[in-house]
Order: sequence, then C-alpha cells, then structure tokens
Amino acid sequence: MSLFARPSRFVRSKLNLGELSGVGRTAFKRVTPLASAVGAAADFASPLGNYSDYLSWITGAATFALLIYWLSFRQRAKSEEVEASIIPKALIYCGASAVIFTGISISKASADTSDTGLIASHVPALANLQKSLFRLEETAKEMNTKLDRIEDNVNQLKKVYTIEQIQKLEEQEIWEDVITHLEDIDPLKRDDEWQRLLENSVYEYMRDLDRRQEHQKAGEVANDVFEKYKTLKRSDRAMKLRNKLLIHRIKACYQSREPMEDCRPRALGMIEYHPKYRAEMGFEVGKLVTYYRWHRAALPFFDIALQEDAREDYCAEERLALAVVNGFGGSDTDPDTKLAPLLANKCFPHIKDALAKELSANPKGTRFADALCAIFKSNKAKHSHCK
Repeated sequence: MSLFARPSRFVRSKLNLGELSGVGRTAFKRVTPLASAVGAAADFASPLGNYSDYLSWITGAATFALLIYWLSFRQRAKSEEVEASIIPKALIYCGASAVIFTGISISKASADTSDTGLIASHVPALANLQKSLFRLEETAKEMNTKLDRIEDNVNQLKKVYTIEQIQKLEEQEIWEDVITHLEDIDPLKRDDEWQRLLENSVYEYMRDLDRRQEHQKAGEVANDVFEKYKTLKRSDRAMKLRNKLLIHRIKACYQSREPMEDCRPRALGMIEYHPKYRAEMGFEVGKLVTYYRWHRAALPFFDIALQEDAREDYCAEERLALAVVNGFGGSDTDPDTKLAPLLANKCFPHIKDALAKELSANPKGTRFADALCAIFKSNKAKHSHCK
C-alpha cells in the first residue's frame, strides 16, 4: 500500500508527507517551467536580470535541503515508505534543475553576452534580429536629426531679408537664396538695384546648373522664373541662356517618346515667350525634332522660323529640306502636310536639288510626284517628270 494510504506515525506527526507530495508536484510542474521561460525571455530581450543565477541558487539550496531530509527519512521510515516517497523524485528534479541553471550561469559568465544575451550569442538568427532592431532605432534617430535640419532650413527661408542682406548673399554667390529672398522685398520698393540682383542671380544660377549639366533643373528654372518675372525679358544674356536651356528641355521631351500632343504645345509656348527670339528658337527646335520624330513633325517650327524672313541660312539647312520632302508624303488630313508647299516655295532655290532628287526617284503621275511638279511649275523650273 502506498505511503499516502497508510503513513507511519512518524510521518503523520512530523512531516505530513502527503501534503508535501501534492505541493511538490504542483510546484515543479508550474513554477519551474514558468520561471525558466521568463528567464530565457529576459535574457534574450536585454538581458534585464540574471534569472539563471537566481534559479541556480534556489534549486541548489532546495536540492541540498531535500538531500539531507531524504537521508534522515531513510533511516527512520520503512523500506516500502521510502520507495513510495515523492522525495527521491523531487530530489532528482531539483538536482537536475540546479545543474541546468548552474551550467547556464557558467556559460553566461564565460561568454560576452552584454550586448546580445546568452541565447542570442549562441543563435545567429536571434543575434541578427537584435541587430536589425538596433539598426531601426539608429535609422529613426538619423531621420529625426534630418527632420530637425529641414525644420531649421524652413525657418531660415521664412526669415525676411533686407536688400542689404540679399547683397551679402550675392557676394557669397549663393544664387538660389538670392532669387528666393528677392521675394521679401515689397513690390513697390523693387528698384533698379532689385532688378539688377534679379537678372544677375538668375543668369549665374542657370549658368551654374548648365555647367554641372543639370539640364532638367536648369530647364525648370529657365521656364518658371522667366514666367514669374517678365522683366527678365530685358536681359539679352539671360534670354539667350534661357533659350539654350529650354531647348535642352524640349529635346528631353522628344527623346522620351512622349506623345507629340504633349511635347509640341510645351515647345510652342516656350518659343512664343519673346518675339525677338521667336525665329531663332523655332529654327533650333525644328532641327532637333527631325532627329526624334517624322521629319514633317518639324514643319510647324520651321514655319515659325521663316514667317518674318526667309533667311538664306535657314533655307539652306539640310534638316529643313528633309522635313519639306517628308511633308509631301504625308496624309491630306495631316495639318503638317499643308505646310510643306508653303515652305518649299519660300526656300525653293535652296531645296530645289533635294526636291528634284526625290521627284526622279518616284514614278510619274503619283500624288507625290504631282505635288512636287506643282512646286516646280510655280517657281518656273523644269523637270523631266513634269509636263
């Protein structure tokens, strides 16, 4: 019969062994695994405390106490009571726990776990996770620092400058800040000195961008600033540089293969900005368009270049002749095609040979040949394909 069913008088009076058994089993089933889990979690996370040390002390003391008690119990209890006792099992569990936790404590003491903890020091995946978390923290700190700098810059921009302070910026050649803070001056107080600062800073800023080949940004400045300050039209050097930068921007649009419906209106708006430079801009844009689209797509720009004067140097341009010839081969509904006869007549002496070559290469009586023959007849010129 078990010890719990028939305890000895010594056990009943002194030890209450049945109660000890129930408590012992519950304690070892619940408390020890929970303490181990909490200790392991804490060790990984920070480590926050030496839980393995605490548990090794507790289990070691419990093992020692149980060992002494068990030796005393064996001497006084009957053999069947000793065999049925919970004390040997408790002693084994406690001793094993003491060995485990003591081993962990020794491992921690011999390893450098101050940054990662014991578990992570032996498990690379956990160590990498910790490093990732630390990197996120560092990134957050860097972002906060950058946001503080941006806020400082915004506050600096909000500062209202006097004309004297803007002149100091000009001396330091901080062109972008000069342009920005010229807005601080009341429009009614924008005198000749203000206009000089504007023209000089815009020109120098665009030149710096062009020198660094930042064509996209330079084109944006050239378009936006000149739209905002119409008085910049007075500066020949600023206008010539503006036109050069905008041609880069127009070229980028056509190179990107954006729809012609998007590129052409943008280009025409830039060309029409100043009448003095209208023809020159139209001619330059016309030439570049022939490299990226159908040649006849350049006809509207060549038309702008030749509207006021049929300049010989423009008419002698090979790219213009290509556009005119290609225009005759277009559809009747294409508005660009209608410009081909007009430009052919204006520049006939210069493009006559190119037209004759294309006429000879095509059969008589075709729509293309008849259109070219009409140009030859109107200019009183002869060709074998024309009656």
